[in-house]
Amino acid sequence: MAEQLLIYGNGQMAELSYARLRRDRRYAVVAFTVDGAVLRERELCGLPVIAFEDVERQFPPSSARMFVAVGPLQGNRVRADRYLQAKKKGYRFVSQVSPRAVVDPGVQVGENCSIGDNVVIDPYVRIGDDVWIGTGAVIGHHSSLGDHCFVGVNCTVLGSVRVGPFALLGAGSVIRDQISLGQASIVGVGATIVRDTASDSVHVAPEAVHLPISSARIRI
Repeated sequence: MAEQLLIYGNGQMAELSYARLRRDRRYAVVAFTVDGAVLRERELCGLPVIAFEDVERQFPPSSARMFVAVGPLQGNRVRADRYLQAKKKGYRFVSQVSPRAVVDPGVQVGENCSIGDNVVIDPYVRIGDDVWIGTGAVIGHHSSLGDHCFVGVNCTVLGSVRVGPFALLGAGSVIRDQISLGQASIVGVGATIVRDTASDSVHVAPEAVHLPISSARIRI
């Protein structure tokens, strides 16, 4: 019999997680939950949305698991905080690993993690708790991702990379092998990192050049 599952969140990440978790017959999503202060709609995807402050009264931790589906808001702090609050309430968590991902059987995956479609994770990788890995990302061998990280769509992490807790890797970014990314560091969309980064540092790639011509003049 499928276990009851709650999703924390009411945004697009929560909807995405719901769509993915419906594929997993081990769980039955029964409701969403968010802080009462931001509870606007009482229904999402045809399911009730419950105030987080009262969720354990309707779905006690003894009868339901939880998945916290929040993006990298405030440097991943919002997701981490709600994950820890739910843990304090006594909830157990699930980690969703897409059946379309290629994950080596020996990879260590923590709780409340999301591994998206077409992700490739090589042998000897360690993934902490509360880590989100977007569609098409590649995590190279012997790398480690600290707790509460967010790895964007199509990001490439090469071998033996150490990613500190709360780090944010933007879509399409590339991290060279043997690199250490400091805690809470941010790597922008499309940026390439070739040396260690400090904690709380921010690294961005140059913007595309806007040419002063019309696209109608371009013939391909």
